[in-house]
Amino acid sequence: MNSAWRVGRSRNNRGRLSSCAVVVATLAAGILIIAETRAQTVRAGNVEGIWRFSTLTPLERPARFAGKSFLTESEAVAFAAERRTDTNFDRRGDTPDADLRGPGVNDFWFEAGSLAIVDGRVPTSLIVDPDDGHIPSLTPERKAYESQRLQVRRQGASAVSFTDSERCLRDDRPPFFPGRDHPLIQILQTQDYVAILQEYGNALRIIPLDDRPRLAPSIGVWLGDARGRWQGETLVVETTNFRRFSNRFDENLHLVERFMRVDDDTLRYEFTIDDPTVYSRPWTVVLPMKRSSDQLHENACHEDNYALANMLRAARQLERSVP
Repeated sequence: MNSAWRVGRSRNNRGRLSSCAVVVATLAAGILIIAETRAQTVRAGNVEGIWRFSTLTPLERPARFAGKSFLTESEAVAFAAERRTDTNFDRRGDTPDADLRGPGVNDFWFEAGSLAIVDGRVPTSLIVDPDDGHIPSLTPERKAYESQRLQVRRQGASAVSFTDSERCLRDDRPPFFPGRDHPLIQILQTQDYVAILQEYGNALRIIPLDDRPRLAPSIGVWLGDARGRWQGETLVVETTNFRRFSNRFDENLHLVERFMRVDDDTLRYEFTIDDPTVYSRPWTVVLPMKRSSDQLHENACHEDNYALANMLRAARQLERSVP
Protein backbone atom coordinates (compact mmCIF):
# COMPACT_ATOMS: atom_id res chain seq x y z
CA MET A 1 0.00 0.00 0.00
CA ASN A 2 1.32 3.40 -0.98
CA SER A 3 2.60 5.30 2.06
CA ALA A 4 0.85 8.42 0.78
CA TRP A 5 -2.39 6.95 2.10
CA ARG A 6 -1.15 7.61 5.60
CA VAL A 7 -1.35 11.41 5.48
CA GLY A 8 -3.67 12.90 8.07
CA ARG A 9 -4.74 9.58 9.47
CA SER A 10 -5.06 9.19 13.21
CA ARG A 11 -7.08 11.03 15.78
CA ASN A 12 -3.80 11.83 17.51
CA ASN A 13 -2.24 13.63 14.59
CA ARG A 14 -5.26 15.31 13.01
CA GLY A 15 -4.77 18.41 15.14
CA ARG A 16 -1.14 18.74 14.11
CA LEU A 17 -2.06 18.37 10.47
CA SER A 18 -5.09 20.65 10.49
CA SER A 19 -3.08 23.54 9.02
CA CYS A 20 -2.22 21.29 6.07
CA ALA A 21 -5.79 20.19 5.37
CA VAL A 22 -6.93 20.72 1.81
CA VAL A 23 -10.40 21.19 0.40
CA VAL A 24 -11.07 18.25 -1.87
CA ALA A 25 -12.04 19.50 -5.30
CA THR A 26 -14.82 16.98 -5.71
CA LEU A 27 -16.45 18.08 -2.46
CA ALA A 28 -16.30 21.68 -3.59
CA ALA A 29 -18.01 20.72 -6.83
CA GLY A 30 -20.67 18.85 -4.92
CA ILE A 31 -21.34 21.80 -2.62
CA LEU A 32 -21.73 24.10 -5.63
CA ILE A 33 -24.35 21.80 -7.08
CA ILE A 34 -26.48 21.89 -3.95
CA ALA A 35 -25.62 25.42 -2.79
CA GLU A 36 -28.73 27.04 -4.28
CA THR A 37 -31.00 24.95 -2.07
CA ARG A 38 -28.75 25.02 1.02
CA ALA A 39 -31.00 27.42 2.93
CA GLN A 40 -34.22 25.56 2.25
CA THR A 41 -35.94 23.42 4.85
CA VAL A 42 -35.15 19.71 4.66
CA ARG A 43 -38.22 17.52 4.22
CA ALA A 44 -37.52 15.23 7.15
CA GLY A 45 -34.76 13.97 9.39
CA ASN A 46 -31.31 15.41 9.95
CA VAL A 47 -28.27 13.25 9.23
CA GLU A 48 -25.81 16.07 8.58
CA GLY A 49 -22.42 16.07 10.21
CA ILE A 50 -19.04 14.38 10.30
CA TRP A 51 -19.35 10.78 11.44
CA ARG A 52 -16.76 8.17 12.47
CA PHE A 53 -17.44 4.48 11.78
CA SER A 54 -14.39 2.72 13.25
CA THR A 55 -15.39 -0.02 15.68
CA LEU A 56 -13.96 -2.97 17.59
CA THR A 57 -17.00 -5.10 16.75
CA PRO A 58 -16.13 -7.57 13.97
CA LEU A 59 -18.15 -7.72 10.78
CA GLU A 60 -18.73 -11.47 11.23
CA ARG A 61 -19.48 -13.30 14.49
CA PRO A 62 -16.53 -15.10 16.15
CA ALA A 63 -16.94 -18.85 16.37
CA ARG A 64 -17.05 -18.88 20.16
CA PHE A 65 -20.16 -16.67 20.08
CA ALA A 66 -22.07 -18.97 17.72
CA GLY A 67 -25.78 -18.70 18.43
CA LYS A 68 -25.22 -15.63 20.63
CA SER A 69 -26.34 -12.28 19.19
CA PHE A 70 -25.43 -9.98 22.09
CA LEU A 71 -22.84 -9.78 24.87
CA THR A 72 -23.37 -9.28 28.56
CA GLU A 73 -21.69 -6.29 30.21
CA SER A 74 -18.80 -8.37 31.57
CA GLU A 75 -18.36 -10.18 28.25
CA ALA A 76 -18.27 -6.85 26.43
CA VAL A 77 -15.53 -5.47 28.68
CA ALA A 78 -13.36 -8.55 28.18
CA PHE A 79 -14.05 -8.71 24.42
CA ALA A 80 -13.17 -5.03 23.93
CA ALA A 81 -9.81 -5.51 25.66
CA GLU A 82 -9.14 -8.59 23.55
CA ARG A 83 -10.02 -6.83 20.32
CA ARG A 84 -7.77 -3.86 21.13
CA THR A 85 -4.88 -6.26 21.57
CA ASP A 86 -5.64 -8.44 18.55
CA THR A 87 -6.12 -5.50 16.17
CA ASN A 88 -3.04 -3.58 17.32
CA PHE A 89 -0.83 -3.24 14.24
CA ASP A 90 2.30 -2.92 16.37
CA ARG A 91 2.00 -6.68 17.12
CA ARG A 92 3.56 -7.94 13.91
CA GLY A 93 5.95 -10.52 15.35
CA ASP A 94 9.72 -10.65 15.25
CA THR A 95 10.37 -12.63 12.06
CA PRO A 96 12.36 -11.00 9.22
CA ASP A 97 9.29 -10.86 6.98
CA ALA A 98 6.91 -9.54 9.65
CA ASP A 99 6.33 -6.25 7.82
CA LEU A 100 5.60 -8.08 4.59
CA ARG A 101 3.01 -10.36 6.15
CA GLY A 102 1.41 -7.65 8.27
CA PRO A 103 0.30 -4.09 7.52
CA GLY A 104 3.81 -2.69 7.86
CA VAL A 105 2.41 0.48 9.44
CA ASN A 106 2.44 1.50 13.10
CA ASP A 107 -0.79 1.38 15.07
CA PHE A 108 -0.43 5.13 15.71
CA TRP A 109 -1.94 5.78 12.29
CA PHE A 110 -5.17 3.86 12.91
CA GLU A 111 -8.33 4.56 14.87
CA ALA A 112 -9.69 1.56 16.74
CA GLY A 113 -12.98 2.92 18.02
CA SER A 114 -15.07 0.99 20.55
CA LEU A 115 -17.59 -1.84 20.53
CA ALA A 116 -20.81 -1.04 18.70
CA ILE A 117 -23.99 -0.46 20.67
CA VAL A 118 -27.24 -1.24 18.85
CA ASP A 119 -30.57 -0.58 20.57
CA GLY A 120 -28.78 -0.42 23.93
CA ARG A 121 -27.02 -3.77 23.52
CA VAL A 122 -23.56 -4.88 22.37
CA PRO A 123 -23.82 -7.19 19.32
CA THR A 124 -21.32 -9.98 18.65
CA SER A 125 -21.18 -9.02 14.96
CA LEU A 126 -22.22 -6.16 12.73
CA ILE A 127 -24.03 -8.57 10.40
CA VAL A 128 -27.60 -8.89 11.68
CA ASP A 129 -29.02 -10.90 8.79
CA PRO A 130 -28.48 -13.85 8.35
CA ASP A 131 -29.01 -14.71 11.99
CA ASP A 132 -25.71 -16.57 12.24
CA GLY A 133 -23.82 -13.30 11.76
CA HIS A 134 -21.85 -14.47 8.72
CA ILE A 135 -21.58 -13.38 5.11
CA PRO A 136 -23.60 -15.81 2.97
CA SER A 137 -21.77 -18.26 0.74
CA LEU A 138 -20.68 -17.29 -2.74
CA THR A 139 -22.50 -18.64 -5.76
CA PRO A 140 -20.66 -21.40 -7.70
CA GLU A 141 -20.09 -18.97 -10.58
CA ARG A 142 -18.54 -16.37 -8.28
CA LYS A 143 -16.28 -18.96 -6.63
CA ALA A 144 -14.92 -19.86 -10.07
CA TYR A 145 -14.45 -16.19 -10.92
CA GLU A 146 -12.61 -15.48 -7.66
CA SER A 147 -10.31 -18.47 -8.20
CA GLN A 148 -9.43 -17.27 -11.68
CA ARG A 149 -8.97 -13.66 -10.50
CA LEU A 150 -6.62 -14.74 -7.71
CA GLN A 151 -4.52 -16.73 -10.16
CA VAL A 152 -4.26 -13.75 -12.52
CA ARG A 153 -3.36 -11.45 -9.64
CA ARG A 154 -0.60 -13.78 -8.46
CA GLN A 155 0.86 -13.85 -11.94
CA GLY A 156 0.97 -10.05 -12.01
CA ALA A 157 1.11 -10.04 -15.81
CA SER A 158 0.21 -6.35 -16.03
CA ALA A 159 -1.21 -3.46 -14.02
CA VAL A 160 -4.77 -4.61 -14.74
CA SER A 161 -4.03 -7.86 -12.89
CA PHE A 162 -4.46 -5.96 -9.62
CA THR A 163 -7.59 -4.63 -7.96
CA ASP A 164 -8.95 -1.16 -8.58
CA SER A 165 -7.99 -0.22 -5.02
CA GLU A 166 -4.41 -1.44 -5.48
CA ARG A 167 -4.22 0.62 -8.66
CA CYS A 168 -5.49 3.70 -6.75
CA LEU A 169 -8.50 4.00 -9.05
CA ARG A 170 -11.14 3.68 -6.36
CA ASP A 171 -12.01 2.06 -3.08
CA ASP A 172 -14.38 -0.90 -2.77
CA ARG A 173 -17.16 1.22 -1.30
CA PRO A 174 -20.04 2.11 -1.01
CA PRO A 175 -21.29 0.75 1.29
CA PHE A 176 -19.24 1.76 4.32
CA PHE A 177 -17.58 -1.26 5.86
CA PRO A 178 -16.08 -1.04 9.36
CA GLY A 179 -12.44 -0.10 9.32
CA ARG A 180 -9.71 1.78 11.13
CA ASP A 181 -8.32 3.41 8.00
CA HIS A 182 -9.71 6.94 7.40
CA PRO A 183 -13.03 6.03 9.07
CA LEU A 184 -14.80 9.37 8.51
CA ILE A 185 -17.64 10.54 6.31
CA GLN A 186 -19.27 13.96 6.00
CA ILE A 187 -22.93 14.36 5.09
CA LEU A 188 -24.51 17.54 3.72
CA GLN A 189 -28.21 17.71 2.93
CA THR A 190 -30.76 20.05 1.41
CA GLN A 191 -34.34 19.71 0.31
CA ASP A 192 -33.31 18.22 -3.02
CA TYR A 193 -29.94 16.51 -2.52
CA VAL A 194 -27.77 14.68 -0.02
CA ALA A 195 -23.99 14.73 -0.51
CA ILE A 196 -21.82 12.11 1.20
CA LEU A 197 -18.05 12.48 1.19
CA GLN A 198 -15.91 9.59 2.39
CA GLU A 199 -12.40 10.42 3.60
CA TYR A 200 -11.00 7.09 2.40
CA GLY A 201 -10.48 7.50 -1.33
CA ASN A 202 -12.11 10.97 -1.41
CA ALA A 203 -15.27 9.29 -2.73
CA LEU A 204 -18.14 11.76 -3.13
CA ARG A 205 -21.73 10.81 -3.84
CA ILE A 206 -24.36 13.43 -4.71
CA ILE A 207 -27.73 11.76 -4.21
CA PRO A 208 -30.92 13.32 -5.63
CA LEU A 209 -34.07 13.06 -3.55
CA ASP A 210 -36.53 13.05 -6.44
CA ASP A 211 -37.95 10.43 -8.77
CA ARG A 212 -35.86 11.26 -11.84
CA PRO A 213 -35.31 8.30 -14.23
CA ARG A 214 -32.39 6.01 -13.53
CA LEU A 215 -29.55 5.39 -15.94
CA ALA A 216 -30.05 2.73 -18.58
CA PRO A 217 -29.11 -0.75 -17.29
CA SER A 218 -26.14 -0.86 -19.70
CA ILE A 219 -24.50 2.20 -18.11
CA GLY A 220 -22.29 1.47 -15.09
CA VAL A 221 -20.51 4.04 -12.93
CA TRP A 222 -17.92 3.70 -10.14
CA LEU A 223 -20.21 4.64 -7.25
CA GLY A 224 -23.46 3.52 -8.84
CA ASP A 225 -26.62 5.45 -9.67
CA ALA A 226 -28.20 6.47 -6.36
CA ARG A 227 -31.64 7.78 -5.46
CA GLY A 228 -32.65 8.89 -1.98
CA ARG A 229 -35.94 9.31 -0.17
CA TRP A 230 -37.14 10.02 3.35
CA GLN A 231 -39.11 7.46 5.32
CA GLY A 232 -40.03 9.50 8.37
CA GLU A 233 -36.71 10.37 10.05
CA THR A 234 -34.75 7.80 8.04
CA LEU A 235 -32.87 8.58 4.84
CA VAL A 236 -33.11 5.59 2.47
CA VAL A 237 -30.67 5.41 -0.44
CA GLU A 238 -31.03 2.80 -3.19
CA THR A 239 -28.14 2.37 -5.63
CA THR A 240 -27.84 0.34 -8.83
CA ASN A 241 -25.79 0.57 -12.06
CA PHE A 242 -22.43 -0.21 -10.51
CA ARG A 243 -19.45 -0.99 -12.67
CA ARG A 244 -18.06 -4.49 -12.16
CA PHE A 245 -16.20 -4.49 -8.86
CA SER A 246 -12.84 -6.17 -8.60
CA ASN A 247 -13.90 -7.87 -5.37
CA ARG A 248 -16.88 -8.22 -3.02
CA PHE A 249 -19.57 -7.34 -5.61
CA ASP A 250 -20.29 -7.11 -9.31
CA GLU A 251 -22.44 -4.97 -11.61
CA ASN A 252 -25.65 -6.67 -10.43
CA LEU A 253 -25.39 -5.23 -6.91
CA HIS A 254 -28.57 -3.63 -5.57
CA LEU A 255 -27.56 -1.66 -2.49
CA VAL A 256 -30.05 -0.25 0.03
CA GLU A 257 -28.64 2.04 2.75
CA ARG A 258 -30.47 3.60 5.70
CA PHE A 259 -29.24 6.56 7.76
CA MET A 260 -31.08 7.51 10.97
CA ARG A 261 -30.13 9.76 13.86
CA VAL A 262 -30.41 7.87 17.14
CA ASP A 263 -29.38 10.87 19.26
CA ASP A 264 -27.27 14.02 18.86
CA ASP A 265 -24.03 12.04 18.69
CA THR A 266 -25.07 8.75 17.06
CA LEU A 267 -26.03 7.89 13.48
CA ARG A 268 -27.43 4.43 12.83
CA TYR A 269 -26.16 3.22 9.45
CA GLU A 270 -27.65 0.08 7.95
CA PHE A 271 -27.09 -1.45 4.56
CA THR A 272 -28.43 -4.48 2.71
CA ILE A 273 -26.46 -6.23 -0.02
CA ASP A 274 -28.51 -7.94 -2.72
CA ASP A 275 -26.16 -9.30 -5.39
CA PRO A 276 -27.63 -12.58 -6.68
CA THR A 277 -24.71 -13.39 -8.99
CA VAL A 278 -22.22 -13.15 -6.10
CA TYR A 279 -24.00 -14.19 -2.89
CA SER A 280 -26.46 -16.99 -2.25
CA ARG A 281 -28.81 -14.59 -0.45
CA PRO A 282 -29.07 -10.92 0.63
CA TRP A 283 -27.36 -9.84 3.86
CA THR A 284 -27.60 -6.84 6.18
CA VAL A 285 -25.17 -4.91 8.38
CA VAL A 286 -25.90 -2.38 11.14
CA LEU A 287 -22.98 -0.04 11.85
CA PRO A 288 -23.45 2.78 14.38
CA MET A 289 -21.45 5.93 13.65
CA LYS A 290 -20.37 8.52 16.21
CA ARG A 291 -20.28 12.27 15.66
CA SER A 292 -16.76 13.64 15.25
CA SER A 293 -15.25 17.11 15.62
CA ASP A 294 -12.33 16.14 13.37
CA GLN A 295 -11.79 17.46 9.87
CA LEU A 296 -11.65 15.28 6.79
CA HIS A 297 -8.25 15.26 5.12
CA GLU A 298 -7.23 14.59 1.57
CA ASN A 299 -6.56 10.90 1.08
CA ALA A 300 -3.86 10.77 -1.58
CA CYS A 301 -3.03 7.49 -3.31
CA HIS A 302 -2.49 7.74 -7.04
CA GLU A 303 0.26 10.35 -6.83
CA ASP A 304 3.53 8.42 -7.08
CA ASN A 305 1.89 4.99 -6.70
CA TYR A 306 5.23 3.20 -6.55
CA ALA A 307 3.65 0.18 -4.83
CA LEU A 308 2.12 -0.97 -8.13
CA ALA A 309 5.45 -0.84 -9.93
CA ASN A 310 7.07 -2.76 -7.07
CA MET A 311 4.41 -5.49 -7.27
CA LEU A 312 5.05 -5.86 -10.99
CA ARG A 313 8.82 -6.07 -10.38
CA ALA A 314 8.22 -8.75 -7.75
CA ALA A 315 6.10 -10.76 -10.20
CA ARG A 316 8.89 -10.62 -12.80
CA GLN A 317 11.43 -11.71 -10.17
CA LEU A 318 9.28 -14.69 -9.24
CA GLU A 319 9.05 -15.67 -12.90
CA ARG A 320 12.83 -15.65 -13.18
CA SER A 321 13.21 -17.77 -10.04
CA VAL A 322 10.86 -20.53 -11.23
CA PRO A 323 12.85 -23.36 -12.87
